[in-house]
Amino acid sequence: MRRLASLLVAASVLTAGPALAQQAASRAPPVKAAKDPAAAPKGVYILDPSQASVLLRVAHGGGFSFTVLRMGDVSGALSWDPANLAAARVNIKVAASSLQTNVPGFADQLTGPDFLNAAKFPDAVFRSNAARRTGPTTGEISGNFTLHGVTMPLTLSVELIGAGPALRGSALGFRARGAFHRSDFGVGPISPVIGDDVEVDIDVEFVKTQ
Repeated sequence: MRRLASLLVAASVLTAGPALAQQAASRAPPVKAAKDPAAAPKGVYILDPSQASVLLRVAHGGGFSFTVLRMGDVSGALSWDPANLAAARVNIKVAASSLQTNVPGFADQLTGPDFLNAAKFPDAVFRSNAARRTGPTTGEISGNFTLHGVTMPLTLSVELIGAGPALRGSALGFRARGAFHRSDFGVGPISPVIGDDVEVDIDVEFVKTQ
């Protein structure tokens, strides 16, 4: 009888464990990001791949609509100093093979040898070399963009989405936008079906854990 009681007590402790952990998490102070660059301390921040997305918009069918492509394998780092935003530097790498579309088989065509040739040129890379503040939460980041083995200058318009303490440390989130001509990088044949102008929309979150 005592053994049965002991087993029942142990079982109740085990089953209560997740509930107690959930209650402890619910008692943690709420996290709320600030729209203030100074809310994130100076340091090196690592891009969180689970909170990163790159969207490409390309004119379709001679301009009837836009085809939206998503690239989800993103990595990078940010050097940040809120007292000297002009010194901010960022490196971002996107795996060409991670491109996705809504059209069956189209991603394989775009990542194949006729377009991105991901087997030969596996990554698209942006390395900044200048930053300029344009407003309280906006700026421009200029640098070199390498795609399909070709490097060209590229400027991104950047908006601070949120900054400050987070569950894992300090965090910075941004949205960046830019545009380029795929023909400048030798990506695919010029065709009225697939536009030459490519709009880029980037959402990223960087985390500083130390």
